[in-house]
Amino acid sequence: MKKENWYSLLILTFIFMSILLLRADLVLGEEEEQIDDAYECLINIITNRTCQSITNEQRIFSLLAVNRCKNEVISDSFNDKECWPAGHCTLKTTSQAVLALKNVGENTEKAEEWLFSQKGVPQEVIWYLQIDSQEPSTCVITYGSESQPGSYYSVQINEDKKISSSAGVGSCLQVSTSGYWLEITRSLQCMEQNFMISCNKSFTTTLLFSQVDSSTIHVSQELHSSQQGGMTEEKVESYCFVEDGPCNYEGSLWAALALNSLGEDVSSYLPYLITLSGDSDKERFIPDSFLFSITSSLDYKTSLLSKQINNQYWALSGDRYYDTALALLPFQSQSLPEKDNSKTWLLSVQENSGCWWGNDLTNTAFILASIWPREFSGGSGGGGSNNYCQLSGYHCVQSGNCVDYGGEVLDDYYCSGFSSECCTAPRPPENCVADLEGEICTSNEYCRNGSSVSSDDSTRCCINGGTCTLQTSTTSECVSEGGVCRILDCGSNEESNSIYECTNPTDLCCFPKTDSEEKESLIWLWIFLVLVVLVTLGIIFKDKLRRFFIKPKSGPRGPPRGPTRFGPGFRPRPGPRPSGYPPNLSSRNSQNRFPQKSRPSFERRVIPNPPSNPRRNTLTRVGKSGSDKELDDVLKKLKEMGN
Repeated sequence: MKKENWYSLLILTFIFMSILLLRADLVLGEEEEQIDDAYECLINIITNRTCQSITNEQRIFSLLAVNRCKNEVISDSFNDKECWPAGHCTLKTTSQAVLALKNVGENTEKAEEWLFSQKGVPQEVIWYLQIDSQEPSTCVITYGSESQPGSYYSVQINEDKKISSSAGVGSCLQVSTSGYWLEITRSLQCMEQNFMISCNKSFTTTLLFSQVDSSTIHVSQELHSSQQGGMTEEKVESYCFVEDGPCNYEGSLWAALALNSLGEDVSSYLPYLITLSGDSDKERFIPDSFLFSITSSLDYKTSLLSKQINNQYWALSGDRYYDTALALLPFQSQSLPEKDNSKTWLLSVQENSGCWWGNDLTNTAFILASIWPREFSGGSGGGGSNNYCQLSGYHCVQSGNCVDYGGEVLDDYYCSGFSSECCTAPRPPENCVADLEGEICTSNEYCRNGSSVSSDDSTRCCINGGTCTLQTSTTSECVSEGGVCRILDCGSNEESNSIYECTNPTDLCCFPKTDSEEKESLIWLWIFLVLVVLVTLGIIFKDKLRRFFIKPKSGPRGPPRGPTRFGPGFRPRPGPRPSGYPPNLSSRNSQNRFPQKSRPSFERRVIPNPPSNPRRNTLTRVGKSGSDKELDDVLKKLKEMGN
């Protein structure tokens, strides 16, 4: 390949890569600029309104997002950071204050103790003791208190697995309505009992729980077995956080999240949170977000992401901005398609001021703290700005997962957000087949009898026993209007439409794009094509273009005669010699008037034109050069420069 062709190929490659990088930089730069505007808008609102005049909630979220109003948050507390607000402490406000203060490195031990002191027994959850044996057997159950130690009760396990007791099972147990289990009395005294079970045959014991008036039974993860004459022990640990008497579900969610982020064990509160998470009146609190943050269970992640509306936002409580920030809270240190979709939507509805929803302080701060968290300038967490986790070479992972990843939690290092912890090990890749034991579905397939989730290698990972099944073409409102029903998301040249419905209610109705995004993409394509054409033409006609750029703008062309004092490229043209002009001025060999010199010498004279054109004047070079060889060398160098 010729050298010139190599140059051409390199130029085309450079232009192509420049276009791609420029487009990517513009997109990323535009997003970064919009987030800068959002932070600036939030700080301006706080500055203009002042921390003294905004509400307790706004102060907490200001501290959470931009490290402002810390002194005012502390002054709002009862008994110096014990609980919030000082007038009437609540679980939700106290928990949010704990999260915000923890995020800036403040001590929150008194608040943690106050939250744990609000422990109560949920009356909405029923607990059962199950005793299972492969053959009929007689079992003895022992439990008691300090006043009545060693109380024991005999029960019979029948051949049909049902339990019977002629003498009763005491004040804390009773045979359930179905007859297969022993129901545990819902009181703090009974919930703290240790139940010791021994049978004359091999047996297994475990605990079950369910919501009142619900047929759904949850099985405890712990199963205990023993041989004939052996003994097992079961203890119910099921609590909630109470507020003004009964359990408060939303407050319990926030309290469990706050304590879990501080490394506290909140497993005994999970049965209550899990059992009531399916209630229709509890969905507005988005419990899946809290439960996934605490347990990292894939079931809650799948359920949470499936509730995203139009691949844009969440709106379970009616507030799209607050709900979206809350739903994406567990994914502060992760990247996934649903989060990217919400980012795109939020940036598209961002106001000119930089904030969201009419310059709403709380929502703007929550969105930034949850989705675009930043390290505080001048603030610190866990040891100062030199101890930021990622800047120090470590990894911010979801709270409670570091040990599972084979790492060690670094308490002295700080991670942005309040559902992350600093870990010596990164989050391992989550592949669909290898890690989730799922199946990757194509764009024309849907996950049948299972759940479709996003993994690191696919956005259509079919899990929970589902199979990828070919999507059948059925007539629907969307299709009849000219749209296409998609399983998970629309194509790159499509946009979702929430007006028309698909046969499968979980599918998206997609229509071809007609907005400015498609036009913008076409503009960039045309710009690229024009640049390619121009470069190609320049390569083909490079010789002609070179002569065009180096030729003189006026006067006839001719070989250069060497440099002059009038500048490079000056080519004077001798005009007609009028009568009376001294003949010896044009002689190169004259020795009288122009003696020989080492360098040519020139004069500039204005010679009048012949009478036929009296208005025209011509510049003429006169003089005598040095040797012919010197002139030839100059001409040769000028020719090489031209090539």
